[in-house]
Amino acid sequence: MDRKIRALAGALDLISDESRWARGVGAINADGDPVKTTDRRAVAWCAVGALERIAGSDNDTFEGGLKYLIKASMQLFRCDPADINDRTNHDGLVQMYTRAIQLASRERERTGSRHTNHTSQRRTGADRTPTQLHVVANQHNAFSPA
Repeated sequence: MDRKIRALAGALDLISDESRWARGVGAINADGDPVKTTDRRAVAWCAVGALERIAGSDNDTFEGGLKYLIKASMQLFRCDPADINDRTNHDGLVQMYTRAIQLASRERERTGSRHTNHTSQRRTGADRTPTQLHVVANQHNAFSPA
């Protein structure tokens, strides 16, 4: 399975339980305080924060998954993933992730599996610089230090 699809499915699994879903911040700890999405104390994540948690330091996977979240949210609700996260119910969040996984899967089927070793070219979280895709993530402070 493609890394982006695995990350999207893992993020959906992470926040499919509504008690593990956060609004307004990338992640929270058990006390409800904001923490970095990758913080081991995090117990709940926003839509974008869950994807970052699962992607970890793999920036290409994060950006690829975020691209499909944005496409899905625009198709379904005509707004970005942060708005879906903060202004709709949990069902809307699940719909967005489900649609993003469908879109990524269809594109993979359409383009075929192009498995090559990109390990040496893979960017990490340390390499992350603001891009257009990061605008959505930054709305929830997904990249700010804990």
